[in-house]
Amino acid sequence: MKLPKDHITELACSVKQNRPSLEAPYLDITKGVGNVVSTSGHVISVTPVDLGKEDTAGLIPIAALKEARKLAKREDNLTLDCSDSAKVTLSDGRTFPRADTQFPNWRMVIPAEDSEVAASICINAELLAKLAKSLGTAVVKIETLKGSSGLRVAPHGLKTAVAVGHGVIMPVKVKEGEKSPQEQRHDKLQALEELAQMVAKLNPDAGEIGAGMLANLVEKAREINPIDPLS
Repeated sequence: MKLPKDHITELACSVKQNRPSLEAPYLDITKGVGNVVSTSGHVISVTPVDLGKEDTAGLIPIAALKEARKLAKREDNLTLDCSDSAKVTLSDGRTFPRADTQFPNWRMVIPAEDSEVAASICINAELLAKLAKSLGTAVVKIETLKGSSGLRVAPHGLKTAVAVGHGVIMPVKVKEGEKSPQEQRHDKLQALEELAQMVAKLNPDAGEIGAGMLANLVEKAREINPIDPLS
């Protein structure tokens, strides 16, 4: 199984010790399609994965995911062998036991893919978390206001002797089909790596560089915009 490295799916798992089935991500395999599913009972995270030929459904130990990330320093994906229903094997041969417990029917709480979208708002989750912390709360109420492009954020259920504060967060403007800033950053990093590989292949003993190759390198560099490659 290959899981995108930047998907820290275990963060959506339950931290309570009395619900074993929710304490680790679950590899779901339905009709040959694989998804890693994590839930705490309050949130649910579903990440599509590339399956190995013999991967089997079941829980994936969090410890195995953490160690797989350490092994995948220069890779985009974590690689885990889930072919054994009793254990998960990493690329270096280490194994981690899989708990034998029944995962809940997560598809019952996921809206159908053809469900009509009533509203769509993009929010920077990192900024929202900082705003919530600045308001002294972990639970917020988000309101859309007539005549305002900002979203009002107010603490929910906060009991205090002083007045309860509130804040405003601006939605992220993303055009239909446009990639997010994180996706654009990832693409630029990949392009920079490809450019570096092209340069590395140049023969240092050659007296000159072919005009066609030089033009190709310049064009590639312009596409990447190396002046500010990570913006």
